[in-house]
This record gives sequence, structure tokens and C-alpha cells, in this order.
Amino acid sequence: MAPIAMPMSLDLEAAIKDIRLICKQSKHVSQFYEYGSQGYKDSIRHFLASSSDVAQIAVTPGCIEDLSKIIKVLYDRPTVQFAIRGGGHAMSPRASSTSGIQISMSHFTDIVFDPETNCVEVGAGCLWDEVYAEVAQYKRNVIGGASSQGVGVGGWMLGAGYSLKSNKYGLGIDNVVEYEIVVPDGRVLIANKEKEEKLFQALRGGGNNFGVVTKFKLKTYPQSLAYGGTIVVPGTRVEEVKEAIVGFVENEKRQEAALVAALRHRLDNGQQTYTINIMCVFDAPQPPQPSEQPFQEFVKLAKDGEAWIADPAGWLGAQHVANSVQKMETITYELVSVPDSDNSVWTASKGTKFASKTFASNMVSESSSNSKAPDTKAKEGDPDDEGVFDIFSKMSYKVADAMLASAYQYNFAPIGNASIGALESFSAASVDEAESEGEEDDDEEDDFADSDEDKAELARRFEEQTKLSKEENISRPVMITKKVDNMSELPYRGRFGCLMISKYTKPLLDKMAEEAERSARYLKARRGRMVLLDVWPFHEKIFDNSPPGAAWPHEPGKPFGPMLAYFLWDDEKDDEFWLRKLKGTLNRIRVTALSLGLTTSKPAYYNNLSLESVPARKIYRENTDWLSEVKKEYDPRDVMGRCGGHKIPVAK
Repeated sequence: MAPIAMPMSLDLEAAIKDIRLICKQSKHVSQFYEYGSQGYKDSIRHFLASSSDVAQIAVTPGCIEDLSKIIKVLYDRPTVQFAIRGGGHAMSPRASSTSGIQISMSHFTDIVFDPETNCVEVGAGCLWDEVYAEVAQYKRNVIGGASSQGVGVGGWMLGAGYSLKSNKYGLGIDNVVEYEIVVPDGRVLIANKEKEEKLFQALRGGGNNFGVVTKFKLKTYPQSLAYGGTIVVPGTRVEEVKEAIVGFVENEKRQEAALVAALRHRLDNGQQTYTINIMCVFDAPQPPQPSEQPFQEFVKLAKDGEAWIADPAGWLGAQHVANSVQKMETITYELVSVPDSDNSVWTASKGTKFASKTFASNMVSESSSNSKAPDTKAKEGDPDDEGVFDIFSKMSYKVADAMLASAYQYNFAPIGNASIGALESFSAASVDEAESEGEEDDDEEDDFADSDEDKAELARRFEEQTKLSKEENISRPVMITKKVDNMSELPYRGRFGCLMISKYTKPLLDKMAEEAERSARYLKARRGRMVLLDVWPFHEKIFDNSPPGAAWPHEPGKPFGPMLAYFLWDDEKDDEFWLRKLKGTLNRIRVTALSLGLTTSKPAYYNNLSLESVPARKIYRENTDWLSEVKKEYDPRDVMGRCGGHKIPVAK
């Protein structure tokens, strides 16, 4: 059926004309993009197809003065929907996309490091890849988000910001010194501990509720080479993996050690597979003594059975680590240097032990065709080191962070020809039969359902958006509804969802593995692509040095971190099915976590990984009321309520 031609509202038409004129008169590089142009496509494109909406126009402000004028236009047009896009990695629809006016922050990309204060000013349109590359030349680093997937600074930082460095330095919002922001009436403000202090605290995790942030001033920290790596094991060995994770959680007390393990079921070309990606990063130099080296549980896991070394940075390709390692001659392989994209050189590793000459020679042949491959030099192994099996290496933090991004990538590197525990596929009939027999996805205490109040508010806003003048309901410009090709980086639909977990134990991991397999049974029948559950344990002291007063609740002695659920599927008509599965999976794991004392009945959910159906009050909890008061002061007309995200209400 053809799309219904819906006339454009008077407010929207007027706002588009005003913004077009602002860009035309601008002496800077502010650009106005009509539907269908390349600039339009680049501005509305998001990571997934399900979060890339069709805007009426797109605009990229080139300076803060033009952005201020554009925001003032929206302030004066109270029914116009809009969205602010940074990196476009938001999973939820309308979080940073819109059917109204799309504002792209892609011109706000200045990065300026101050060697006197060791702080760096970062434009809100930057991606984390850019930031890491810039500060690395000073041997410094920031508390930032995943690279290699286009994660933007703005959304990640405003949502709170869990990082590979968070165990030692807290969240991203714990390391912001200052914000530059355009508030909804068009004023440009600087918010820090001395100026606009209430706004400063509200921006520490308060999302896009108070205006459009244009710049962050961030603390930086010294950065040495890190140590670690990533392995992939077949799902048939999940019990061994769970035991290794528990061993790490119980025994590793160093805050430099970070672990992320992804239980991942995938469907590729009709073949269903189950693997576990395990990423280990020690954010410090490699300890000299073998007894002090971290992640021994996972070294043993790779040594004792079939595993693969994953190589997200593109050093080696994916290589199979053979069984019966003890029977093979160990050699040492020296990786001299790895040139980064910015032509700087990192020393990658030295003295890395591999399983066999065959493995090392395969590595040489694969690396020789890779433009980013290291220079290499083989030498004989030390007889005194016989039996040593070291799957990890020295690496730059840039590479370590790339590994985090790759853990969630759908298009992971090939992992060889061995069997990896393909699951039995279910027919569509068997799916329908299972559901008709009373399978229940949602528990009574559903933390992820839309409230009646939220639905009514959405209906009210939609009615306002489409309101027309009585005399001009025929000749008005028509709303654009036709989809645009290539609107997403991946052609799939999907969502993030999360629970807040304080510690991972064997019973909780058992439940996670059970629920991942339960949902994965439907991949083939319901056009699914991936079911992933993520284990990311955090140190018990993660928040011990976090400054108080932030919008997003986190405090010493309560080391809660997000347990991620990430589902991908092909077809829009399956949205309801997979969202129900994702919510049911989270709710059942939540019940188990509650019974084990590993979560609370009222946790503060993590903004960046929460479903759109999670209301703001469940993200901000006890802080909701004071945030509403701050909202009343800086955005009394609730202008920011017309763009996506978890919306804090204006105090009455």
C-alpha cells in the first residue's frame, strides 16, 4: 500500500524555511541538506536500519552561533520534532533520529589538548577513534567509549559512560571538567563547578534533556602500552568459560584488569553457531613475573582446548590455536611495530609465545597481505621457557579499545572450519506451537514496558506535529515518508537492553547462558541474526573516587554495571517478536539476579544501553525530582522533550 500523503504542519514548514535561510546567510560552513542528497543521507545515517529515521531535512551547523539560531527557531516553533546526532550509534529509534528536523553535529570536531592542565577539549561531534588518536601523541588517554564502530562522544558521555578504564577512574561523567552548551532559548553557557553548577551536575549523565552540548573538557591520564588479547571459544565449552569468569571475579583484585565476555549465537547463511568472545585487557605494562600476569584462567582455557585468537585490530587475521599444545614446539615471535592510521608507531609485542611453527608461519602469510600488519622476526625459543603458553601480548590502548568494539560486531572475523556447536533450528510451526503452549516472556514486574502516561504523551505530541490550519489542508507541502537506500551502516534491525549487576556468580552465568540459548532457538524461524548476552564484571571500587552530585546515580560501595543484551534481526515485521523476546530475557535474568542479591529492586538503569520503553524515572530514580527542577529552570517550555531519548519531565 502506498504511503499516505500527509500535509506538513505550519510550524514545521516555517522552521524549515528559517533554517534554510540561516544556512544561506552563514559566513561559516553551516549546511542545509534536502531529502535525498548525499549530505542528507550522511546526516541521518545510523548504525542500524531500525534506528535510522526519515527526516524532512538535515542541517549541519558550522559554528555555535548558527546552532544557537537554529535552536531558537525550534524554541519558537513548539510542535516541531527534531533530533541531535553525534556518532549515530544509538540503537533505539528516535534516540538521535527523527521524522522532523535532523541536526548533525559533524562539524563540531575540534580536539585541543592543553599540556599545562592535561585536559583536552573535545567537540561533541567527534568519534572516540579521533580522540584516542589525538591524545595518544602526548602519551595520554581519556575515559571514553568503544572505537572502530563509530561511537560518538556526545551521546556516550551524556549517558554516563562505562569504559575499559572505569575500574580505576570511574565513569566518563566522573572525568568531565566543563561543558559548553546551547540551552533551548539559544543562550550559550559554560557549565562547571564554579559556573552554572546545577546545570553542570545535571549534564553528568542527564542525557540530552537540557540543551545541545557542543564541547566537553575532559581529564586525561598517562597511557602506557597495555597487555592482553581476545580469544574465541566454541559454545560447547561454555561451562569452562563460566568457571574461568568466576575465577577472575573472585581472584583478580587489580583495578587495571578488565574482562568482557560475549555469549553470542549467530545465524549466517542458514548456519547457526554459538561462540564466546573473551576480551582481556590489563591497562598497564605486562607484569614481568608469570605468577603476576593476569587472565591465567583464560590462558589455561585456550591451552587446554580448542580456541581461536581474535584479531580486531587487523594484526594477524583470525588464527586457530591447536589442541595438544604441550606436544608442539614453542617458538618466540617478535612483533616489532604496528603503524596506526595516523602514521604513528606503537611497539606491539615482544617475546609472544605461540603454539607451533605451523601457527607462526600461518601468521606470517596472513600478515603479509595486510597493510597494517607488523614487521616480524622469528627466533628460537628459550629452552627454559618450555611449556609456557602466552596467548596475550603488549598493545596500544587504541587496539585494546578496538577489541571491545569487535566483541559486539556482527561481522566478526572467520574462525576456522572446526565445529562450534551449531544449535538445532526450529521451524516456524514449532515456534508458533511453543508460544501457543503458554511460553511467557514477561514477568509480572516488567521494568521494560511502556507506561500509559508515556503512550498518551507520545499520542499528544503526534497530534500536535500533524495539526494543520483549516484553510490550508490541501496545498501544504507533504511530509516525506519514503525510505532512503543505505540509511544504516548495518542493514539489520536490533536493540540494546540491559540489567544492572553488581557481581557475576556461577548461578547468574548459568541463567544467562540458558536464556541466550532459549532466545537463539528462534533465529532461523523468525529471521534473526544474532542473540548476544554480555558479561562485563566491574571492580568493587569502581565508584570509590567518583565525584558526588551527578544526575545519574552511582556511589561508592555499589559497583553496579550493565549486563548487555544485544539482539539483531532482518525484517521490520519481526520487531514486535524480537523486542518481546529481548524484554522477556532481561526480566527472567533479573528475577534470578534479585534472588541472588546481585541487583536491586530499583536500580538506576544505564541510559546508553536501555530500551526506549524504560522511563526516565527508572534511569534517574531518586534524582528525578531535582533534575525536573533544573529542567524547569533551563528548559521551561520542554523544547528538548521534542527530541528523542529518555525524557526528564519539567517540574510543575
